[in-house]
Amino acid sequence: MSLEILGYSAIGIAASASIPQLYQIIKTKKVRDLNYIFFFLDALASFLYILYGTLKKDYVMMGSVIVPFTSQIIILFLLCFYKENSENTE
Repeated sequence: MSLEILGYSAIGIAASASIPQLYQIIKTKKVRDLNYIFFFLDALASFLYILYGTLKKDYVMMGSVIVPFTSQIIILFLLCFYKENSENTE
């Protein structure tokens, strides 16, 4: 097995890992059971990977976390938005 195939497979899986959660939030408009600390820490780790990849000029590292980072930021936004809306409707 080629190492490149392994690396690109990891990038693809990491990029799509949070998409099912994002879809579920948008579909149900519910965030009651989600832990915002997990998504915050995950986004922070992704941001640090992007920074590391930029500083080391390792563009594969940097590029591999851009999509997950974007998904995590959207999820954090939706957590705040839907949590606030659910508190206002109760």
